Amino acid sequence: MADVSDLIASWQGPEGAQPRLTWYGPGAERVELSGRVLANWVIKVANLLTEEADAEPSTMVAIDLPVHWRALVWSLGAWLTGAQAHLRPGRPDDDVIVTERPQDAPGGPAVIAVALPALAMPSTATCRTG
Repeated sequence: MADVSDLIASWQGPEGAQPRLTWYGPGAERVELSGRVLANWVIKVANLLTEEADAEPSTMVAIDLPVHWRALVWSLGAWLTGAQAHLRPGRPDDDVIVTERPQDAPGGPAVIAVALPALAMPSTATCRTG
């Protein structure tokens, strides 16, 4: 079984311009990402998790997002760091919570706010790290 880094490398290969993910959301929102763009998103998420939340193989990352392309990207980014990602926030061993509702996140873990719309303005929410 290939790991996430092998998957990312395959998206950046000769067929990297081919669509790898197409997502249809509410209000006729449609997002299509090529392999290279999807790989870039995942790598940026992994870097953010590593630099801002000190993610490593023992880190538990809760993905508190609805069914959305960003939930997939954040899960893959967490796995690329070696961290464990899950979809049930609120566990006592959570180190990081990735959410669209940072104001509702429990105290303790680092919180990363994610805006879901494709062309969303930057979030003005205050987040916590460490």
